[in-house]
Amino acid sequence: MPAQSRSRVVANLHEGPASKRARKDSTIVVDPALKRPTKAVQRPWPSKQLYAFAVPTEEYGWGRLLDECLESRGWKILSPCTVVQEDVGKSEPDTSFFSDQFEALLAGHKMIAVPEPGQVVISTGATKLPSHALMFMNSVVDKDDFSKLFLAKQRALHQPGTAYNIMALIGSDAPLYKCNISKAFYNDDFYPRAYTLPNQLHLLQKDIKESGKSYWIAKPNDDFGGSGITVWSHDDPGFLKLIRDTKNQKRSIVQRYLHDPMLLGKFKFHMRIHMVITNVKPLRAYVHEGGQVLCSTRPYTLSKKTLNKGFDKAVHLTNQCFNAKPENKDNYLRKKPVIGTGQQVTIPELERYLQKHHKGFDKKNLWKQIVHCGKRAAQHVVGWKTVQQHLGKVHDGQNFEIFGMDLMLDKNLKVHMCETNNMPGLCYPDRKILGETNPDYTKEAKMCRSVFHDTMTLLGHDSGKQQTKGSLNHWYEIDFSEEN
Repeated sequence: MPAQSRSRVVANLHEGPASKRARKDSTIVVDPALKRPTKAVQRPWPSKQLYAFAVPTEEYGWGRLLDECLESRGWKILSPCTVVQEDVGKSEPDTSFFSDQFEALLAGHKMIAVPEPGQVVISTGATKLPSHALMFMNSVVDKDDFSKLFLAKQRALHQPGTAYNIMALIGSDAPLYKCNISKAFYNDDFYPRAYTLPNQLHLLQKDIKESGKSYWIAKPNDDFGGSGITVWSHDDPGFLKLIRDTKNQKRSIVQRYLHDPMLLGKFKFHMRIHMVITNVKPLRAYVHEGGQVLCSTRPYTLSKKTLNKGFDKAVHLTNQCFNAKPENKDNYLRKKPVIGTGQQVTIPELERYLQKHHKGFDKKNLWKQIVHCGKRAAQHVVGWKTVQQHLGKVHDGQNFEIFGMDLMLDKNLKVHMCETNNMPGLCYPDRKILGETNPDYTKEAKMCRSVFHDTMTLLGHDSGKQQTKGSLNHWYEIDFSEEN
């Protein structure tokens, strides 16, 4: 199977009329008190049967960081299939996966992969399926490929003395497309009001007219991670033309811009918080009390020089890909107030800063809001039709997935969701960035390891072996009691 770049595909959706119900206020969350899990969600596996399948490339797998975490916990790493690379004169070699070898493995057959001339074997696929195995292949090409192969054989594999768990919920891409998440959270107060164009053009124009001075963030496609974004003032001629022209263009999103964000020093930031769904029938999910804080690298301002056609990404966007640019190298690498060099601080550092500088800060209220966002995200993902259509085939405890929630705070300490995605940024960070030592490498790698170790502790498969890393106390359990 030829490798492809990882990207979202266009969803086949039918937009309906916008709901006219009042938006739900999540500033004060009325959910039960924050709750820690008291035990792992799964029973321990035999200590001699700790096998994990993972693809051994940074580009298409989780990479060495995950492997190192698993090996330190006593797991043996296997390749689901033979992986080959070929130099075709590009900057990166072509990578191919013999996925039919994995299909044969699940069926109990042995298949030998035969590389073509010029192809170099990166890893050799396992020849026998162990009785117990974790599968971490949802970062490969189209993540559903391996998952569907597993699902097709799941009933036959569900036998006494065997246990398998794959890190993938089939179909979880589609509910997280920007248009779908915007539609799902249209009435949720934690999600800034968004309009899908051209279908909701008249509603957007009405909102702009009634709002007076306002700011809008326009995304001309259904992508994620900040691609194609521009922030506009409501009366800019270029913005008004842009939304009019959507009548004859593909679907796009225009969303209210959070123009009064909480700042870290002088810089805008967002929090990347991880949420894991460990079961779908009944729904169980947990929010990780950790993560990272990613900051802009130029001081925040609403000056028109940084908006509209002169949009300054280093002021308004906090994604690394827009700040770690050659033209912004000096800002990225210089030592900035509060942040330091680079653009990241840890969640505990953020909490200490807010405690010191903002009298109304309450850590419990912050995390209640975050857990509420996680709850709504989990309900939305599992309830979406592309996930629902597979649920009848899924056995209890055989699927899980980690999601990344990008969240912001406004100046009143209210949490707002930017997006949630199922590519949660847990691969090894780059040691070098812009030709220099990555100033955020150590803290980012530590965060990734923490999420992986805590996830393994939560799952509990390796709890039969003494473990020194990972804790249940780093998770908040989401309460779904009213629907389960």
